[in-house]
Amino acid sequence: MGGILALALALGAAGAAGPSPAEKPKDVPGLLLEIHREVGEMEAYPGEEFVRRDFSLGEDDDDTNRNHHVGILIQSLEEGAVMTIQITKLVPEKNNPRIRHGKDGRMIVCKFHPDRVEVTRSDYPEGELKAVLAEVLRAVVLKKSLLKK
Repeated sequence: MGGILALALALGAAGAAGPSPAEKPKDVPGLLLEIHREVGEMEAYPGEEFVRRDFSLGEDDDDTNRNHHVGILIQSLEEGAVMTIQITKLVPEKNNPRIRHGKDGRMIVCKFHPDRVEVTRSDYPEGELKAVLAEVLRAVVLKKSLLKK
């Protein structure tokens, strides 16, 4: 996607923390804020100054059968947080389908300003971005619920 896509977000009642859990985000900025909030709650690993978590996408509840890996990195900088989402397709080996190799990695990078979310890079067409982010958010929420059990 060429150029920088700046997405204005009127914070209004949603506030800087994003929409309430009962309110589902309906647009790209709302989805990005919600992903940021959910992953940010997981906190950094000891010794790291950023939040990094891995998730899986696919039809099956079992991560070993999923066909996409999602890595999310959140860095807090003086000028605002930056979130990088990398989505990689996992292709099974012909001789051993339990072994999967990463192929076709795509990135989404965004910066959080006080009044808006700015997508600085997206390897997805604008028309696909909302659906991809909704799937990522579902994967994050599912994994968080499994970790709490």
